[in-house]
Amino acid sequence: IWIVNIALTVLTLGIYSAWAKVRTSRYFYEHTLLDQGRFRYLANPIAILKGRAIAVAAFVLYSVLTGIPLIGLIVILLLMVLTPWVIIRAIRFNARVSAFRNIRFDFNGPLGEAVFLFVLGPLLATLTLGIATPWLTYRYHLFYVQHHTLGKAQFAFHARLKDYYATYAKALLIVLGSLITVAMLTYAAFPNIVQQGLLLVETARMEQSNDDDLASEEEDPPVESDASPTDTATPESIDQVSEGNPFEPTPETEATVTADDKTNELPADILDDEDMELPDSTWLTMMPVFVFAGLWLLFFTVGAYLKATLANLLWNNTTLGTFRFESRLRWGKMLWIQLSNLVAIVVTLGLFIPWAKVRMAHYRADSLTLMGTSGLDGFVAERVAEGSAMGEEVSEVFDLDIGGV
Repeated sequence: IWIVNIALTVLTLGIYSAWAKVRTSRYFYEHTLLDQGRFRYLANPIAILKGRAIAVAAFVLYSVLTGIPLIGLIVILLLMVLTPWVIIRAIRFNARVSAFRNIRFDFNGPLGEAVFLFVLGPLLATLTLGIATPWLTYRYHLFYVQHHTLGKAQFAFHARLKDYYATYAKALLIVLGSLITVAMLTYAAFPNIVQQGLLLVETARMEQSNDDDLASEEEDPPVESDASPTDTATPESIDQVSEGNPFEPTPETEATVTADDKTNELPADILDDEDMELPDSTWLTMMPVFVFAGLWLLFFTVGAYLKATLANLLWNNTTLGTFRFESRLRWGKMLWIQLSNLVAIVVTLGLFIPWAKVRMAHYRADSLTLMGTSGLDGFVAERVAEGSAMGEEVSEVFDLDIGGV
């Protein structure tokens, strides 16, 4: 599926991507089972293609009109107003084309709440320097869950806001603790790392200064003096010339030349009164690479923690009638799967991508359980009796599928 999808998408200049999504989604839906019942993906590729065509046209229009100051501002404001509407239509589309045992899902989130969450929410999180981010995540989950239905059965959300703040606080502690630990270990292993860094910086500055002096000497020709030798000659200077090399420094000039200048070493205040030699700069030159890799790994780890913990928060506080969910994702296992998938994808030049997706889908599905006091068959029969089994009457004229929403 993956190879054919890529080939046909390239050959059709992206048009086949709508059919590619349907094929991939149907594969994953049909291989996800709940009590031996399979999920179904019922989307029409034409509807997906329509949504993506609108998205591309909007992007092109935005790129053209933003070059005009006043019109560009109007376009940006218009997009801010339309974004919540587009997100709602996309969520509704994905819900209505998803079914379990012939019962379709649905989504009926209000536009006003979407405007508050997707337009004003990010502004509030920015103005509060991220303090409002846990609250915003909580409201996202509440908005997403409580407006979903399966047939006519309504989902409900029972999470507590303090659990979200605790989750983000732990993530922040992981970041701060890791940075402090790495700094302490680095200082313990290399106690003179700060001074060595200053040495290298000052050495580079001195070399640059010398290069600039040489360049200025080459550019500026020597200035010829109009004065005759007899005008400046004195008995003292004649004696000095007669006694030795005229270029040999006098005691006065020699006193101004420090040991640092003669040996091209750094001043004593940089050395901090320690007998230090210039270090091998190879490992210090590679330090930015190590720092970048370490920070990337740190935030990758925190990302896995947040993804697993927030998913558990969402599912463990969601109910459907008399049924509740139990999610057992572990962030260590999530981190291992993500890292090993990434390494395998890089080593195989992308060929491991299908296995990576299946592997993650297995772990997420196997970690989720639906629990209830009554049997699932009775629940399904009740939903079918409500007359909303297939939902064929649902119109998809204004429902959109925007990739990534």
